[in-house]
Amino acid sequence: MKAKTFIFIFSLFLFISCSQESAVIKEVNSKVIYEYKNKDSFPKQRLSLFIASNTDVRKFNSITIKDSNSDFCWETEDLFRFTNSDINYAGYASFVLPDGDVFSDGMYNITITTKANENLEYDYNLNYKKELLSLKADAAVDEMKKSGAVENICIYDSENKLLFFGTKSDDFKTNRDIWLKYNNAESYNIIWILDNRSTMCILPSEKVTPGD
Repeated sequence: MKAKTFIFIFSLFLFISCSQESAVIKEVNSKVIYEYKNKDSFPKQRLSLFIASNTDVRKFNSITIKDSNSDFCWETEDLFRFTNSDINYAGYASFVLPDGDVFSDGMYNITITTKANENLEYDYNLNYKKELLSLKADAAVDEMKKSGAVENICIYDSENKLLFFGTKSDDFKTNRDIWLKYNNAESYNIIWILDNRSTMCILPSEKVTPGD
Protein backbone atom coordinates (compact mmCIF):
# COMPACT_ATOMS: atom_id res chain seq x y z
CA MET A 1 0.00 0.00 0.00
CA LYS A 2 1.42 3.38 -1.00
CA ALA A 3 2.13 5.79 1.85
CA LYS A 4 -0.03 8.60 0.45
CA THR A 5 -2.98 6.25 0.11
CA PHE A 6 -2.63 5.11 3.70
CA ILE A 7 -2.42 8.70 4.94
CA PHE A 8 -5.65 9.47 3.10
CA ILE A 9 -7.25 6.47 4.81
CA PHE A 10 -6.00 7.75 8.15
CA SER A 11 -7.72 11.05 7.49
CA LEU A 12 -11.00 9.18 6.97
CA PHE A 13 -10.65 6.97 10.04
CA LEU A 14 -9.48 8.81 13.14
CA PHE A 15 -7.91 6.79 15.88
CA ILE A 16 -9.03 6.89 19.51
CA SER A 17 -7.43 9.78 21.33
CA CYS A 18 -4.73 8.98 23.86
CA SER A 19 -5.43 12.24 25.70
CA GLN A 20 -7.32 15.49 25.34
CA GLU A 21 -6.11 17.28 28.49
CA SER A 22 -3.21 19.35 27.19
CA ALA A 23 -3.86 23.02 26.45
CA VAL A 24 -1.52 22.80 23.46
CA ILE A 25 -1.77 19.29 22.04
CA LYS A 26 -5.44 18.32 22.02
CA GLU A 27 -5.06 14.72 20.77
CA VAL A 28 -2.39 12.13 20.07
CA ASN A 29 -3.64 9.52 17.60
CA SER A 30 -1.35 6.57 16.90
CA LYS A 31 -1.37 3.02 15.56
CA VAL A 32 1.32 0.38 15.22
CA ILE A 33 0.73 -0.98 11.71
CA TYR A 34 1.49 -4.54 10.63
CA GLU A 35 1.65 -4.81 6.84
CA TYR A 36 1.79 -8.17 5.02
CA LYS A 37 3.39 -8.58 1.60
CA ASN A 38 1.86 -12.05 1.15
CA LYS A 39 0.17 -14.73 3.26
CA ASP A 40 3.38 -16.71 3.78
CA SER A 41 5.47 -13.80 5.08
CA PHE A 42 5.76 -12.15 8.46
CA PRO A 43 4.65 -8.52 8.62
CA LYS A 44 6.65 -5.32 8.52
CA GLN A 45 5.97 -3.01 11.47
CA ARG A 46 5.69 0.78 11.48
CA LEU A 47 4.23 3.48 13.68
CA SER A 48 1.73 6.06 12.47
CA LEU A 49 1.29 9.12 14.69
CA PHE A 50 -0.78 12.27 14.22
CA ILE A 51 -1.45 15.08 16.66
CA ALA A 52 -4.12 17.79 16.91
CA SER A 53 -3.28 21.11 18.46
CA ASN A 54 -4.87 24.44 19.28
CA THR A 55 -1.92 25.89 17.34
CA ASP A 56 -2.30 26.14 13.56
CA VAL A 57 -0.62 22.92 12.34
CA ARG A 58 0.57 24.72 9.21
CA LYS A 59 3.10 26.35 11.52
CA PHE A 60 4.61 22.98 12.49
CA ASN A 61 8.04 22.33 11.03
CA SER A 62 8.95 18.90 12.46
CA ILE A 63 7.92 16.13 14.84
CA THR A 64 10.39 14.28 17.08
CA ILE A 65 9.41 11.12 18.99
CA LYS A 66 11.54 9.59 21.75
CA ASP A 67 10.91 6.17 23.27
CA SER A 68 11.34 6.55 27.04
CA ASN A 69 12.17 2.83 27.34
CA SER A 70 15.04 2.80 24.83
CA ASP A 71 17.46 5.02 22.94
CA PHE A 72 15.29 5.17 19.82
CA CYS A 73 14.38 8.61 18.48
CA TRP A 74 12.63 9.59 15.26
CA GLU A 75 12.43 13.01 13.62
CA THR A 76 10.75 14.10 10.41
CA GLU A 77 9.89 17.31 8.59
CA ASP A 78 7.85 15.34 6.05
CA LEU A 79 4.54 16.11 7.75
CA PHE A 80 1.11 15.40 6.34
CA ARG A 81 -1.67 17.77 7.42
CA PHE A 82 -5.43 17.32 7.16
CA THR A 83 -8.70 18.44 8.75
CA ASN A 84 -11.35 16.09 10.13
CA SER A 85 -14.50 17.27 11.92
CA ASP A 86 -13.04 20.80 12.10
CA ILE A 87 -9.91 19.54 13.92
CA ASN A 88 -6.51 20.08 12.30
CA TYR A 89 -4.00 17.22 12.37
CA ALA A 90 -0.33 16.88 11.47
CA GLY A 91 1.84 13.78 11.54
CA TYR A 92 3.62 10.99 9.76
CA ALA A 93 2.54 7.43 8.92
CA SER A 94 5.84 5.53 8.62
CA PHE A 95 8.10 5.73 11.66
CA VAL A 96 10.14 2.50 11.47
CA LEU A 97 12.72 0.58 13.50
CA PRO A 98 15.81 -1.38 12.42
CA ASP A 99 15.11 -5.00 11.49
CA GLY A 100 14.84 -7.16 14.58
CA ASP A 101 13.65 -4.37 16.89
CA VAL A 102 10.06 -3.71 17.99
CA PHE A 103 8.24 -0.69 19.35
CA SER A 104 8.04 -0.68 23.13
CA ASP A 105 4.88 -0.42 25.14
CA GLY A 106 5.00 2.58 27.44
CA MET A 107 5.71 6.29 27.42
CA TYR A 108 6.84 8.27 24.36
CA ASN A 109 7.78 11.93 24.31
CA ILE A 110 6.65 14.08 21.39
CA THR A 111 8.31 17.38 20.51
CA ILE A 112 6.71 19.63 17.91
CA THR A 113 9.01 22.30 16.50
CA THR A 114 7.27 25.25 14.88
CA LYS A 115 8.57 27.37 12.04
CA ALA A 116 9.24 30.06 14.65
CA ASN A 117 11.58 27.59 16.46
CA GLU A 118 9.20 27.11 19.39
CA ASN A 119 8.91 23.64 20.95
CA LEU A 120 5.69 22.00 22.13
CA GLU A 121 6.20 18.85 24.21
CA TYR A 122 3.85 16.07 25.23
CA ASP A 123 4.06 12.53 26.67
CA TYR A 124 1.72 9.73 25.65
CA ASN A 125 1.42 6.02 26.36
CA LEU A 126 1.56 3.39 23.59
CA ASN A 127 -0.13 0.03 24.16
CA TYR A 128 -0.45 -2.37 21.23
CA LYS A 129 -0.44 -6.07 20.23
CA LYS A 130 3.22 -7.06 19.81
CA GLU A 131 2.42 -10.73 19.25
CA LEU A 132 1.29 -10.07 15.66
CA LEU A 133 4.91 -9.61 14.60
CA SER A 134 5.46 -13.37 14.90
CA LEU A 135 2.21 -14.34 13.14
CA LYS A 136 1.54 -14.88 9.45
CA ALA A 137 -1.56 -13.35 7.89
CA ASP A 138 -4.17 -16.04 8.62
CA ALA A 139 -3.09 -16.39 12.24
CA ALA A 140 -3.03 -12.60 12.62
CA VAL A 141 -6.64 -12.42 11.41
CA ASP A 142 -7.68 -15.01 14.00
CA GLU A 143 -5.91 -13.03 16.71
CA MET A 144 -7.50 -9.73 15.67
CA LYS A 145 -10.97 -11.30 15.53
CA LYS A 146 -10.49 -12.77 18.98
CA SER A 147 -9.50 -9.35 20.29
CA GLY A 148 -12.58 -7.62 18.89
CA ALA A 149 -10.97 -5.80 15.96
CA VAL A 150 -13.12 -4.33 13.20
CA GLU A 151 -12.73 -5.57 9.62
CA ASN A 152 -12.38 -2.85 6.96
CA ILE A 153 -11.78 -2.90 3.22
CA CYS A 154 -9.81 -0.62 0.86
CA ILE A 155 -10.69 -0.84 -2.84
CA TYR A 156 -8.45 0.57 -5.61
CA ASP A 157 -8.65 1.09 -9.36
CA SER A 158 -5.96 0.10 -11.88
CA GLU A 159 -3.96 3.26 -11.08
CA ASN A 160 -4.00 2.45 -7.37
CA LYS A 161 -6.41 5.29 -6.63
CA LEU A 162 -8.66 4.71 -3.62
CA LEU A 163 -12.28 4.00 -4.56
CA PHE A 164 -13.61 3.05 -1.12
CA PHE A 165 -12.49 2.67 2.48
CA GLY A 166 -14.80 1.58 5.26
CA THR A 167 -16.22 -1.28 7.30
CA LYS A 168 -16.44 -4.53 5.30
CA SER A 169 -20.16 -5.21 4.99
CA ASP A 170 -22.22 -7.92 3.30
CA ASP A 171 -21.99 -5.80 0.12
CA PHE A 172 -18.38 -6.98 -0.22
CA LYS A 173 -18.58 -10.70 0.63
CA THR A 174 -17.03 -11.85 -2.66
CA ASN A 175 -14.84 -10.45 -5.43
CA ARG A 176 -17.89 -10.28 -7.67
CA ASP A 177 -19.72 -8.22 -5.06
CA ILE A 178 -16.84 -5.73 -5.13
CA TRP A 179 -16.87 -5.61 -8.93
CA LEU A 180 -20.65 -5.10 -9.06
CA LYS A 181 -20.31 -2.14 -6.71
CA TYR A 182 -17.18 -0.71 -8.40
CA ASN A 183 -16.76 -2.06 -11.92
CA ASN A 184 -13.43 -0.22 -12.28
CA ALA A 185 -12.02 -1.94 -9.19
CA GLU A 186 -8.65 -3.63 -9.71
CA SER A 187 -7.51 -4.68 -6.22
CA TYR A 188 -8.31 -4.46 -2.52
CA ASN A 189 -6.83 -4.88 0.95
CA ILE A 190 -8.55 -6.10 4.09
CA ILE A 191 -7.55 -4.01 7.12
CA TRP A 192 -8.26 -5.03 10.72
CA ILE A 193 -8.30 -2.18 13.25
CA LEU A 194 -8.10 -2.62 17.01
CA ASP A 195 -8.54 0.79 18.63
CA ASN A 196 -8.17 -0.09 22.30
CA ARG A 197 -4.72 -1.58 21.63
CA SER A 198 -3.57 0.94 18.97
CA THR A 199 -3.08 -1.78 16.35
CA MET A 200 -3.77 -2.03 12.61
CA CYS A 201 -3.22 -5.11 10.44
CA ILE A 202 -3.07 -4.64 6.64
CA LEU A 203 -3.48 -7.92 4.76
CA PRO A 204 -1.88 -8.63 1.35
CA SER A 205 -3.35 -6.96 -1.71
CA GLU A 206 -5.79 -9.12 -3.67
CA LYS A 207 -7.02 -8.82 -7.26
CA VAL A 208 -10.68 -8.17 -8.04
CA THR A 209 -11.80 -10.92 -10.41
CA PRO A 210 -15.42 -10.39 -11.53
CA GLY A 211 -16.09 -14.07 -12.17
CA ASP A 212 -15.35 -15.15 -8.58
